[in-house]
Amino acid sequence: MTLAPGGHRGGKRGKGGFRLWKIIRRDIGRKLTAFIVAVVLWTTLANVLTEERLLQFNIQVVDTVAEADQERSRTPAVYLVVPPELIVRDMSPGRVRVDVKGLKDDVSDLDVSAVIVLQPDALGDQDEAVVPVLLDRDQFKGREREPSLSEFNISPPRIDVTLARKAEAELLLGPENVVVVGRPREGYAFDESSIRVTPNRVTIEGPSSAVDNLVANPGQLKLRAVSVEGRILEVSQQVDIDKEKVDRSVSLLTTGGVVEVSIPVRPRDITREVFSVPVSYENEDLLSIDKRRVVVTTETLDLLVTGPRPVLEGLTPEQLAERIRPVFDWSEVSLTLGDEKVRLYRDGLPDSVRITDLDGRPPEIHYRLETADSDANSGIDGESP
Repeated sequence: MTLAPGGHRGGKRGKGGFRLWKIIRRDIGRKLTAFIVAVVLWTTLANVLTEERLLQFNIQVVDTVAEADQERSRTPAVYLVVPPELIVRDMSPGRVRVDVKGLKDDVSDLDVSAVIVLQPDALGDQDEAVVPVLLDRDQFKGREREPSLSEFNISPPRIDVTLARKAEAELLLGPENVVVVGRPREGYAFDESSIRVTPNRVTIEGPSSAVDNLVANPGQLKLRAVSVEGRILEVSQQVDIDKEKVDRSVSLLTTGGVVEVSIPVRPRDITREVFSVPVSYENEDLLSIDKRRVVVTTETLDLLVTGPRPVLEGLTPEQLAERIRPVFDWSEVSLTLGDEKVRLYRDGLPDSVRITDLDGRPPEIHYRLETADSDANSGIDGESP
């Protein structure tokens, strides 16, 4: 019998494979059982000893690394240290998510924070720009020891921070910066010109572009609205800047970032018409020294009396006429014809009561004087030839 070339070797390989399969098959039931038990045991131990956890971190802006270290000892977060010459206008996103996996003891009480320091030259030669901040595992530190973790996945891996150069300026605040809402009780009102802001001279801080705009247009800085709804007395309230009307990055450098707004609420004025108020004339005898006499003059005045409701409401026009005395002094006259203002004396009427003519102007009298020479000339002219 003749063997094919290599046949002997092929036979040996066949025998080896057969023997391996024979070994595997030997007592196969117990071997499979042991394998399954090992897999189950390994899986069980892995689940017992390891854990997965999702962590969420807010992004907090702080001024110094020392402040970041102090805060992270109490609250885990991503702390962004911003130099004093820069200001954060916006961030996207505002939170960071981290998926971790490791030994259960390390993961269950995992307490890490990240501290990221921005450099003063982060903007280069720009006044405002979006600066990308990359996040990696090395930035997250534990309070005491570094945990042993097999996975540490950060999402998203980058924060886009809108930075601007910081500026300060001094502004003078007044009624135009105050927003009033609501209406006082019926019969009461507030005078916008009487609104007070304390302190009225303040320093503002914010992005240079926003600060420059407010310096050029101070009236655009609006404070949070103050309500006078249903009020009958002065309203005082501490308010800050209305972030819906002013750049959110602008703030007041005052105690607590607020100012006090005071809005006087007073009874609404009412107006009464007073007719035929007699005018008193003084020093008429002085006219005779200059050989002058009164030919025409105003005997009575019709007036408008305006003032707080509680003061005027209980007085009739006749009673008001008795409390008002218009006076004119002939010693102040230099012309023979004209209109002159009178002095008004008030009997029991406060200065808050305004007295005018029916057109709302200061009351005046009309007069005409004649001289003795005029009488003589008129007599000569009147003689018959």
